[in-house]
Amino acid sequence: MKKFCIVMLVLAVAVCGFSACGDKKPEKIKYIENVSHYETHAYRADTADYLVEISAGVKEKPFVADGKVGETVEFQTVKITPKKNAEATELDFKVKYEGGEFSGKAQKDKFGPGYTANIDIGENVGKIESVSVAGGKEIPLENLLDGKIGWEDAFKVATETLKDFIGANLDEKGKFKKEICVKYLMNPYSGNGEYYWYVAFIGEGFDYTAILVNPTDGKVVAK
Repeated sequence: MKKFCIVMLVLAVAVCGFSACGDKKPEKIKYIENVSHYETHAYRADTADYLVEISAGVKEKPFVADGKVGETVEFQTVKITPKKNAEATELDFKVKYEGGEFSGKAQKDKFGPGYTANIDIGENVGKIESVSVAGGKEIPLENLLDGKIGWEDAFKVATETLKDFIGANLDEKGKFKKEICVKYLMNPYSGNGEYYWYVAFIGEGFDYTAILVNPTDGKVVAK
């Protein structure tokens, strides 16, 4: 069952699209050059009318699950999923953060019921407080990473846990031959609403190995 969940999460990552605004990666982290996606911020609000998710980080543009890392860029994205059928092609929204706000229009996704938009609030992404949709009331946003380990720590746990696997997949120059994707995801199969750090080591086609890390204590949940 755990393997099935991880397979489905791999597919979910492959079809996700995010937008971008610049290139930045932390330094002095082993195998950092293999990372094609990681998230630094994650917010969520769940009401009777909407599910709103805001995330930020760095991603490959465009993302291709081929074991190689292309150009990487920063992204800040808001995704709005109506709880009822919505026929509009776009939804107005306003994100409020400490000291300011950002207004925009989320466009209907090509697949699924959601609406997605890019936001550009720079370092204020760490100060987000609330969101309003279609002129409605302000919805407080939960900072999902408050008190949790960050992507770097989850990444280190994963690479240490799978060090034998990594060692077996080095080329003649000692370079790891896969790309690595680090996402903060809710496990849709557990039914408990809990989030985990999902770290996937991706090769060509369906060549992958993945691991789930508990964001509270840094322990491996599944691999």
